[in-house]
Amino acid sequence: MSSTTYTKRLVERHCRKALSDRKILVLIGTRQTGKSTLARQLISRVPDHERLVLNLDDPFLRDHLVQGEQALVRQMEEK
Repeated sequence: MSSTTYTKRLVERHCRKALSDRKILVLIGTRQTGKSTLARQLISRVPDHERLVLNLDDPFLRDHLVQGEQALVRQMEEK
């Protein structure tokens, strides 16, 4: 789903509310349902230095999450 065909959905309002109440939002769902597009829309107004986006389709990230959050933080700091 490209950003040019993005259709605002009811879930976006709920996600924006959740983000105003807390700092972390996890989007999960089946493939090709617009999770990445929704995430891009939600963070489009957040400055780069205030956001961290993790795509768990990346086997490297998934493996490090399994090993624990400290290993992930060390790897992210090395980048």
